Amino acid sequence: MSIPDFDYGKSDFWTWDKPMYDQLQWLRENDPIHWSEKSGLFILTRFEDVMFASKNNETFCSGEGVLPSNPAKLGLIDEDEPRHQKLRRLVNKGFTPRMVRKMEEDFEGIVKDALDGVAHTGRCDFVHDIAVPLPLLIIADMIGVQPDDRAKFH
Repeated sequence: MSIPDFDYGKSDFWTWDKPMYDQLQWLRENDPIHWSEKSGLFILTRFEDVMFASKNNETFCSGEGVLPSNPAKLGLIDEDEPRHQKLRRLVNKGFTPRMVRKMEEDFEGIVKDALDGVAHTGRCDFVHDIAVPLPLLIIADMIGVQPDDRAKFH
């Protein structure tokens, strides 16, 4: 049995509905490393495979191009090694235990605002709504970008 080849590069596939879950469950059980002709990419549905690919950047690299429907990298989360590690070292300097304790209350407010921003919708695209903007908002706060200007900070 096979299932239709969806366009995984289109954001409308990644909605929080039953067909998406059914599709991913079927792939996880029957074709965990799936090549999608329609999307022109591999879909990895098991944790172990995702971890292996993310740790073997010479074989599995996103640096050779992107999908037209996803033209820009999202930031540090999308960088391959060794650039990812270089950027992370720069950012980590501001996240020492002492600095984090000092800014904990501010961080809690930023996180609360981010979660409140999706709570009223009843839906959440975690990468788009939380994982990408939250670190940027925290870094913007750390370097003094005013709250009204943080949406412009990339």
